[in-house]
Amino acid sequence: MMIQPGMQWHPCACRAPFRAHLAHADVRAARNQRKRLRQRTPRQPTSTACAKRHTRQSGVHCCSSAEDADATAPDQPDPAKNALEGIIRRKYRQIMARVDDMGMEAVETQLSTAVSVDRQGPDFRLTRLIATVREEEGRPTIIAEVRRGHGTSTPGDLAKSAAAAMDAGADTVAICSDAEATPQGLVDLFTVCRAIKQPVVARDWYLHPIQLVDAKEAGAAAVLGITMSVTGRGSSILSQYASALGMEAPVEIVNKQQSDEAEKLGIPFVSVNVGIQLTLGMASIAAQIAAALVQDQPFGNLSMVGVKSMADVTKAAAAGASCIFVADSFFEANAQQLAKHVPADATFDEMRQACLEEVLAVLSQD
Repeated sequence: MMIQPGMQWHPCACRAPFRAHLAHADVRAARNQRKRLRQRTPRQPTSTACAKRHTRQSGVHCCSSAEDADATAPDQPDPAKNALEGIIRRKYRQIMARVDDMGMEAVETQLSTAVSVDRQGPDFRLTRLIATVREEEGRPTIIAEVRRGHGTSTPGDLAKSAAAAMDAGADTVAICSDAEATPQGLVDLFTVCRAIKQPVVARDWYLHPIQLVDAKEAGAAAVLGITMSVTGRGSSILSQYASALGMEAPVEIVNKQQSDEAEKLGIPFVSVNVGIQLTLGMASIAAQIAAALVQDQPFGNLSMVGVKSMADVTKAAAAGASCIFVADSFFEANAQQLAKHVPADATFDEMRQACLEEVLAVLSQD
């Protein structure tokens, strides 16, 4: 069901597609387990068409060549794909447990109420920030990830780290609320949203609209964690429901096919993460592919690029990315090269600040 102006959102429109799609994850896991138990080696896909057919069944990874297909054959499982499937199964179980506890009628009521309630303050705050930064400074918006760990153990610590990141050059922050990263995800998000004035992005694995309601009620202006490789056409449902809540919800794409699908579904905001190498094993061209995907977006659409090196920052900005997402992994990988004036015993917050200052300097020059 498409959300149109003047239409009332009905949560039943999203319930069946998500249950059906996510249930496939457990089915695929059981099927793969049976294959591994067999004492024979199945014939490997030897053509690009066969490889693509093989990987479409998994719903997580899309091979770009016959060699890639061989690398992800059943007797040589892809660790990244298996890890993602494990994460999605865990998340699905958590969501369904909550839905069962609440009852479907209560869930539907909460989804409908969240859309119909009168909201205070402007909607689409991240879009407004992106437009302001582009108009006043002529550069992409910098979104820095801040999460538990590295000496940050309480919501108050997280709020201090977020404020320090913004002082160093970030335009806003993304807070990870996944249960694997923090025992108090929504409390962390709520605390940071109250501590800083700029719109905060909630980062998690989003599979059901009820998660968007949680993020909105905690104070998030946008969510990051809708992945087309996982939710497929359901990505459009999540994107539309987020819009009904007045939130941005970038949908992650990894190739031209998904970019075209996002355009066909009318998804207005996409993200590209260079860190996952865009289904390619060659990191050297990942940034070029990301730039091409950004440039492929229709006029007026927004794009976010997750970077892993300073070269990625430069290429994303040159391609016209609306915003740059700088994850914790970026600070860990580039602190030594970028933070030349930071002492060896510097805290992670100090390394993050030094890296963000470098990112801001490069974007300001461009």
